[in-house]
Amino acid sequence: MRELAAAGWQSDERFAGAFAASKTERGYGPLRIIAELKECGIDAETIAVSIRTGDPCWEERMLQARVRHFGTRVPADRKERARQARYLVNRGFIPERVRRALDTDD
Repeated sequence: MRELAAAGWQSDERFAGAFAASKTERGYGPLRIIAELKECGIDAETIAVSIRTGDPCWEERMLQARVRHFGTRVPADRKERARQARYLVNRGFIPERVRRALDTDD
């Protein structure tokens, strides 16, 4: 592995950046991306840089993920709001921001 890194064929920074960009494009939030990068053995500093590199607007990404999965209709009741909130939290978005976003749709 060290030989690959020394030859420039393997880079945790490149991997983390590409991984974060791919997951962001697929509608995942920062908490999920961070957790998955940790599982891959990427160090905290590299993760922080990879999450900041694309600097996406996470709230906008969260709303796009919601619309893609549930459509443009706002949650009609508490049960539907809870279902949408669970989906977004499981995708890795910050629970407080999810609650705020769903509460402003009223």
